[in-house]
Amino acid sequence: MVVVESPLDAVRLQSDGITGAVATYGAIVSKLQLLLMSAADDVVFALDNPFKDDAGRKSSIELLKDTQGVLRSVRFFNYSDVDAKDPGDMTLDQLHNGLATAKSRAFGKAALGGVA
Repeated sequence: MVVVESPLDAVRLQSDGITGAVATYGAIVSKLQLLLMSAADDVVFALDNPFKDDAGRKSSIELLKDTQGVLRSVRFFNYSDVDAKDPGDMTLDQLHNGLATAKSRAFGKAALGGVA
């Protein structure tokens, strides 16, 4: 499952052949949404770029804690070397690279690219 903020980002991923995208309709991920996500084997959070978006950064930091004990496998989209604000603004190569190199929650804040 790839979690994005905007339903338009989810449509963009699907149209480029990246399946399993769902939208939270904003940066905040509710407890109920996390419970629904628990059915997935692997969840990649691709919220807005934490280097460019305060809400995306804050939510990603909170998800490091909130997903423990709820989701089995959690990774965070790799935004390093990407100037885009969100997945909808990226090239197909950037999307594939960000997903392929997504970092595990086990890395803590380093999974977010060292965002403080």
